[in-house]
Parts: sequence; structure tokens; C-alpha cells
Amino acid sequence: PTRASAPPLHHSPVMDVVVVATFEDFDETLDKRLRGPGCGRKHATQALLHHLFQQPEDKIRKVDLLILDWKAPPKQGPKEVNVLLRRGATEKVAHWGSREQLGTKFPSSVWDICICSQTRRFVLDFGSQLKVKQRLAMAHDYNLPFGPWGQEQTAEQLKEHAALCGAFELICASKHLADFVEKWGEGGYRARCCYAADYGYFEPLPQEPMQPWEDKHSFVTFVSPCTEKGLSIFVRLAQALPEVQFLAVKTVAWTKPWHEQMLRKLKNVKVQAASEKVEEVLNVTKVLLVPSVYPEAFGLMVVEAQLRGIPVVSTNVCGLAEANRVPQTAVGDVPIVCDPRTHELVMGMTMDEAENTLPTDRPGGLTMEQWKQTTVTQESYQKVAEESDVQRIIDLLRGMVAQDDGTLRQASQDAKIAAASFVESRRGTFLETLQKIMTDHVAAGDAKPAAALVSGGAAPKFAPKPRNQNVLEDE
Repeated sequence: PTRASAPPLHHSPVMDVVVVATFEDFDETLDKRLRGPGCGRKHATQALLHHLFQQPEDKIRKVDLLILDWKAPPKQGPKEVNVLLRRGATEKVAHWGSREQLGTKFPSSVWDICICSQTRRFVLDFGSQLKVKQRLAMAHDYNLPFGPWGQEQTAEQLKEHAALCGAFELICASKHLADFVEKWGEGGYRARCCYAADYGYFEPLPQEPMQPWEDKHSFVTFVSPCTEKGLSIFVRLAQALPEVQFLAVKTVAWTKPWHEQMLRKLKNVKVQAASEKVEEVLNVTKVLLVPSVYPEAFGLMVVEAQLRGIPVVSTNVCGLAEANRVPQTAVGDVPIVCDPRTHELVMGMTMDEAENTLPTDRPGGLTMEQWKQTTVTQESYQKVAEESDVQRIIDLLRGMVAQDDGTLRQASQDAKIAAASFVESRRGTFLETLQKIMTDHVAAGDAKPAAALVSGGAAPKFAPKPRNQNVLEDE
């Protein structure tokens, strides 16, 4: 829906902003083996920072960037580090360190707004200690201390995490996620939808659309093959459409060696590594396939493809329905769900059914025995969807890649117009949101910057384990 333009804001206060990001948000602070494309939250955080740094000084006077590292902080104390934003578009100085290191570096600093790049407990805990007027946390997923999808925590951790979330306004990646907070948080939390387009994620818009009916666009492409992203559906599609050439683009963040083994058994599937440049993948793509079966808060790659005139066929789980701007190419009620808490692939149940029937206190990574976790993971990636469960996806794909390219031309035009209209309708809204938050704060009495007094449980403070140089840890 097109956003009604906001009324002009008079005398908006000039803002000093502090952003609390994490070591996972930048290649410069991430383990070498984990760098590269494929992590939407990392790209979104960098786009948000790029946008904030670009604002005129009469709107945002300064932006301080703190990078919280609980795995391998610098040994000699907090460190200034240059980080590249937006795939190398700009370079900025950040302060990198552990909670204690950063706390001692900024003991008496004050800001107007603190923005945390995610909603995990120890990120919010650090953000709550800073002296600010307003606190925001970017919510990019459903890993929250309420509802059925969060990771398992102890009762004390859940209580503390919930109290911390209450000290922040949650800035949600989709309307679905904001509604989820309202529903499962029982009205106890402040949440608003803020699309990545609101802070210029997709800017500048591509000038020349691609022409997917041309010969060089030869693949139906699937990015980040894994259980969560719909590997079970992809394998069935490749088997059901042997005449179609598929491309599986593996990413470090999602694709494991066992997923790749599964893909290499299929004769009409080519596997290649992801590139930092979205165009390199889309240049050979006829249709982008996004068959996610886990709670997807949005789908940045979907809009990227549609803006370039590449049609998308997707499921419509959660916020993914808002990313796919052409509703007739988003397939609903697919009865397959990957449970993000247990990593189990549940067949015969749709996402909505799972959300409303799975017990919110079911065991996950904390109390499920290790052997059982391993068994569940192994069984889940080997499962293949029933053809009858994905027939509508097969029919949509078959129609688009048929010999007659008229359907594909129309789908390409529909995708580009819808995505461009969406992005243009959101332009400038993030700054308006910040200004409104500050204007409301002033109207409510303009309380001085202070740390949040969070009365959570008695959860032990997060003690980071040292990063093991030989083992890649799974989150």
C-alpha cells in the first residue's frame, strides 16, 4: 500500500545518534571464514548506517558507531576500526570492543537516540546502559522472548529479555513482524513497521531493467539453499521439471556441505558460490525462486530481483508476502514448516497452523539432547516435499519458463513496476520516523538522557566463550 505522506514536522530537534551494531555486521570484525554475502541483517545494518551518515547536520548532527563483540574483542582494549558500508560504497570509523571495553570508553557520553542493530538479549542489555533519550532496536527476525519462534532460553533469561525489549521501541522489518509483536507480546511492547526501503537499502534504483527472456538468462535461481530456505521444495521442483535448468547459489551464512551434496545429485542443477554483486547472479537468472519454509521477516533479495525486472516465485510465509510485490506469484498455505527452534522440518502443517499450535515452551537448543539435535538436522535436510504439496509452485514456474516468452515479459514488467512503486513510496520515511519519535519525546517533557532501569530476572550476565580458532560455531 502506498504510504500517505507525513505532515511536515516543524522545528524538529537536531539529533545525536549512537548505533550499537555487532561484530557480525561487518567483514572487518568477522572471522575470515564467515565473511561474504548472504546475511540480510548485515547488509541492512550497513545500509541503515550509510543512510544515517548521509543526513544533513541540521537533522543528524553526529552518528557514533559502537561494535559490540562477545566472541573475540580486541585484546588491548577498545579499538578504532575502519568499516566499509554498502558493499564498499563508503568507509567509516567505528569503536570496536567488548561490553566492558566500550563501557569504559564512553562512561559519560550522552545521545538523543540509540539504535541497536538487532534484538538479542546481550545487545539490548548493552544498549540499555547508554545514556540516551530514546531507544530503538531493529527487529529483523522472530527470535523474540515471546511467541513460538524464539530460541529456547531459561525462565530468568526470558524474563530479562522481555524486560529489555520493553525498554526499546522495536523497529520491525515488516508489518507481519510488527503485528506478531503486538499479538504475542499482548500489547506490552512498542513496535512499528520500517521497511529496509525506508532507509534507502535499494538506492540507487537500477536504471536499465534486465530482460529475462533473453538467452543469457537461462536459470531458475535459488539463493542460500538450506532446509530453512526451502531445499525440500527446490529438490522436488528440479525432479518435476527435468527440462528446466536450475542454479543453486550457496552462501556461507546458510549453505552447509551436506546441503551441497544433496544438490550435486541433481543433473539439472548447477551449484555456484554467491557474489557480492547481486547483478552477477541475476544476469543469468530467468526467474528467482524463494521457497522459504521458516518465519521470514522480509526478503531483501526478492525486491532486488523485481526492481531489475526478474520475476519472483515465492512462498508467502510471514513477511515474505510483503517483499514479493506481485501477490499472484506468492504461493500460500504450503504445508511444510522448518521450526527455527528445533530445526525440524515439519510436513503436513502450514506456517499459520504451526504458529498457532506449536507449544511456546517446547525444548530447543538449550535442553534438547545433542544426539537428538543432530538426528533432527540430518533427517530434515534429506526430506523432499510431496509433489502435490508444491503443485501450484510447479505450475507457476512451468508457465513462466514455457517456450512462449509473452508470459515472462509480462511477469518481468509487473515485477519491476510493483517493486519500484513500493521503494519510491517509502523514500525518506526513516528520517521522518526518527524526527517524530524525538518530537513526541520533547512534547512529553524532554526527559534528559539516562540509562534504562530494566527490572528483568536474575539472569547471569552474558559471559562470552572465547572464539575457538578450529571450530566454526553454529548459532
